[in-house]
Amino acid sequence: MKKLLTVFAVLPATLCGLLVSAFLMGAFWRSPVATGDLRKGMDAYENQDYATALPEWTALAEQDHTDASIMLDLMYDEREALPGEAEQPVQWYTRAAGRGDANAQNMPGTMYAEGRGIQQDAEQAAEWYTRAAEQGFAPAQTMLGFMYVEGKGVPRDDRQAVKWFTRAARQGFAPSRTQLGFMYAEGRGIPRDDRQAVKWYTLAAGQGDAPAQFNLGLMYAKGRGIPRDDTRAHMWFSISASSGYEAARGLRDSIAERLTPARLETARRLAHECAEKNYTGC
Repeated sequence: MKKLLTVFAVLPATLCGLLVSAFLMGAFWRSPVATGDLRKGMDAYENQDYATALPEWTALAEQDHTDASIMLDLMYDEREALPGEAEQPVQWYTRAAGRGDANAQNMPGTMYAEGRGIQQDAEQAAEWYTRAAEQGFAPAQTMLGFMYVEGKGVPRDDRQAVKWFTRAARQGFAPSRTQLGFMYAEGRGIPRDDRQAVKWYTLAAGQGDAPAQFNLGLMYAKGRGIPRDDTRAHMWFSISASSGYEAARGLRDSIAERLTPARLETARRLAHECAEKNYTGC
């Protein structure tokens, strides 16, 4: 069986999508100021009518409306949303961030970390993530944890990484729960504890996090922190593969070779039932 894999390579990209979707689906509606114009811009944006959304949000952003500032820079950052427009700096994010908005403070961190619309600068990324993380913004806490794991913009420090992953995980942020499980499984920044690893993987897997589902399958396959169970391992590898985690496919097929036809059928049935239950109680 292959060694327990790190999920460092997949979580940051996943988080970028989570940050945008979380803002669009939740944080956008929090502001009572000029909500009519903001909603009009949002409706236009969702319909890809960027010519309508742009002036609505620009006018609000010039009045220091935080959510409009964030949405405006998101639209500029997509670039294809504004054909013919010059590449814009992160001016709207930083204006909103300067007013203390945690979501807005997180966005320049992502821009600096990836060099999107601005020169890449890991130290600046870490500084912005820290500002947002200290306000309790779970995605920023998670990204700051990765900065400490990788030693980007900050000294490499697994203990600090565990601190930030733990804070985000306790808020229910699935990617941090997955990474905290990994830190426990590998004994990085914290004493190795397979039971704690299984606990955090299970919580994240129940939220549909594919890397957590994969790592939970590995724990079952190895009997770490939980009794060895190849049927359950196959179930979680199947679920993870169905969620788009390619690494799970090979291990699922490898486990299948060790199962009797009856147990293989059971594993497939359990995977189907688990998906039907949205991964809870599996």
